[in-house]
Amino acid sequence: MKRYLPALTLFCLSAMLALPAAPAPSAAERPVGYVPFGVYWPWERTGGIARNAGQDVWAFTQATCQLLKKSGVDTIWTVNIGLEDAKKLLKITRPLGLRLLPCLGEIEPRNLGGTAGTKPDDADFMDRASAYYRKAVPRIVQEMGEDREGILAWVLGDEPTGKGIALLETMRQLFLAADPQRPVVTVSMWGQTPQLIRETRLQTFCVDLYPFFGPGSPNGPHTPEASRNFFTFNAERMVEEAGKDGRTGWVMPQCYNEIWGPWDLRPSGLSVALPGSHIHWRTPTLPEIRWQIWESLRVGAKGVLFFVFLGPDRGSPKAAPVREPSVQSVLVKTPTPASYPALLDHKGRPTAQYNLMAAIFRRLAPHKPLIHRMRPVKAGWLSAGKDVQVSNFADPDNEGQYAVIVNPDLAAPRIAEVIAGPGVKGLADVLRGEPIEMQSLGWAGGNYRVSIPLQAGEGILIKIVR
Repeated sequence: MKRYLPALTLFCLSAMLALPAAPAPSAAERPVGYVPFGVYWPWERTGGIARNAGQDVWAFTQATCQLLKKSGVDTIWTVNIGLEDAKKLLKITRPLGLRLLPCLGEIEPRNLGGTAGTKPDDADFMDRASAYYRKAVPRIVQEMGEDREGILAWVLGDEPTGKGIALLETMRQLFLAADPQRPVVTVSMWGQTPQLIRETRLQTFCVDLYPFFGPGSPNGPHTPEASRNFFTFNAERMVEEAGKDGRTGWVMPQCYNEIWGPWDLRPSGLSVALPGSHIHWRTPTLPEIRWQIWESLRVGAKGVLFFVFLGPDRGSPKAAPVREPSVQSVLVKTPTPASYPALLDHKGRPTAQYNLMAAIFRRLAPHKPLIHRMRPVKAGWLSAGKDVQVSNFADPDNEGQYAVIVNPDLAAPRIAEVIAGPGVKGLADVLRGEPIEMQSLGWAGGNYRVSIPLQAGEGILIKIVR
């Protein structure tokens, strides 16, 4: 006996089938679809560095952007820049193919005082700030003109806290309405990053992690192990929390020093801590620069932007000695060289740290689409003991398997001893395009031992054949 669906049911099914598909989310509603290798440029320092170099500020800017392009640095996160200067900067960066992440003075809440300042006791803060941004955001997007195509994402501020975090979601929605083709980002301190992920719908996050404190500092980790643990734990926490619903994270590593009290710059550009000063943060060594990049990739970050590109244009030798009781035992007693305070020196010349960063960025650049696709997985394709750190990744688009191995020793090279699990048939060094030798352990199922030499802080990206 035949059965017939009631006419009303057929009508409802037809209506459902006729419904249009939900529109795809706009670019502003998705994570940034690009892996930035960049630097953080405090715009207010540009004039002083240009004077030291004997150049006009815009001639210096043009030459410096060309240096970035040649070096393999593809993204500039600029702060303390106004709308008009940002428009001029885009006229330089866009033809070069450099992407801009502008933190405009007209957007940064801390620059806006009574208009949209983040004073915690202001009961009407959100109303006042929202009213300002409802007018400011569409105007800024419109005034930027067609050159906003050179903007990778709008930056909503720097290290928001308190009510500034609540304001981010309002700002995000306003930028979504005014410019649906561009996402928004902010950079946050490690302590606030989980809160930002929970309380906003930003799709891309960036945590600044500065793990290398001065000798004996009571203010932060000052041993190699503690510095590494601080960096890795907080980077992993960001990536894991953001990744729970498909969002992504970037890391802003450290390349600078900060000296409290009197200090000076030598003609070479090196910082010198003077008696009575405290080295709060110290400039990372070359292996530490290398390690920060590779460790960021190992934990699953999708972008690396170093702080800081330009340092002070001069020292402060007449500053008062530090009186803070907690650091009296570690104050500098005699003039102490403290390396360079930024990636470029006081005349805008590349330091050894900059050159190493750039060299690694250039080697990684051809593989950025792969890095963007890779997702951390809990798999045992490659595993290691305590001497090296290993993370396994899947490429869901191409059904590939990969691993990132990092030497955590920041003082010496190391032979990374890795075990390839059952089913692994071969390994290849992705950057070199060369196979990696595997030594059979004689186990049923085909486990292998792999020995890989790595420099201090070095990493390797491996393709796994199964």
